[in-house]
Amino acid sequence: MLLKYQHSGTLALILILILSLAGCSNHVAAASIQEDAVEIRPNAEMTPVSTSEMRLAETPIEIVSTISSPKQSNVEFLRESPTPTYTTVQPTPIASQSRIQIEVPIPEFKVCSPIAGVELNYLTKIISDPYRPPPPGSDDRHEGVDFSYYNLAGRRTFIAGVGIQSVLPGIVAAAITNSFPYGNFVIVETPREWLPVAMRHRLDIPDGSSLYLLYAHMQSSPEVTLGGNLEGCQLIGKVGQSGNSAVAHLHLEARSGPAGAAFVMMAAFQPTVSPEERANYKLWRTSGLFVHFDPMLVFELK
Repeated sequence: MLLKYQHSGTLALILILILSLAGCSNHVAAASIQEDAVEIRPNAEMTPVSTSEMRLAETPIEIVSTISSPKQSNVEFLRESPTPTYTTVQPTPIASQSRIQIEVPIPEFKVCSPIAGVELNYLTKIISDPYRPPPPGSDDRHEGVDFSYYNLAGRRTFIAGVGIQSVLPGIVAAAITNSFPYGNFVIVETPREWLPVAMRHRLDIPDGSSLYLLYAHMQSSPEVTLGGNLEGCQLIGKVGQSGNSAVAHLHLEARSGPAGAAFVMMAAFQPTVSPEERANYKLWRTSGLFVHFDPMLVFELK
């Protein structure tokens, strides 16, 4: 019996120990949870977050991946797609570059004698070779009018060295030295808008065209430069016999042609002439683009 009770006591003791250990385990776990828990209390340095900000933070940011092509490197970037803000600036107007010369104020219009010291009503008396137009497309003479004299109004004066004046206000479309056949010469363009209405119609200057006057065989280099603006009666050179000329005289041509033309070079009939010089000569003389007419018509409409 004693052994039986002892065995029973042992079992009871073991049971008590097991229960004790289970209680300790629960106490330790609870203690661990209490030690790990941190109480968060607001202070002055913490900024509260609003509900809207929390929602904004939850808004996904689109990730865009650019697939590279053989000519591009791989690029990956974030795009938040913000709403752009900008200020519209009105452009500053500038003068037209296609026809800058036309933007100058229109000068006073007057018709002048091409020969300094010779009145307009006396010009017909010093014509040495009148306008005799060749057939269209022909380069035969005479597409202009020549002025020359060996005496003037009974005075023994020679025309060589006499001043050449611009008949009309205009823009220098050519100022060429030592050319053939014109020698030293100047072309002056007078835009259609600068001409009186009666002159536009009488000379048949259509819209988009200008009146061109050529002054040839000058004694020396022109006294004007390409693109320069001229007033009527302004001196542009002196009478000479440069180029294809046997005696001193002024060869004057009048043509209607496209507005804004400019000739940097022009020549013909010489072995040293460049293709560009020859092309410009043909353009002026025989292409039909620049239509010649009797220069004396200009003086009739003064």
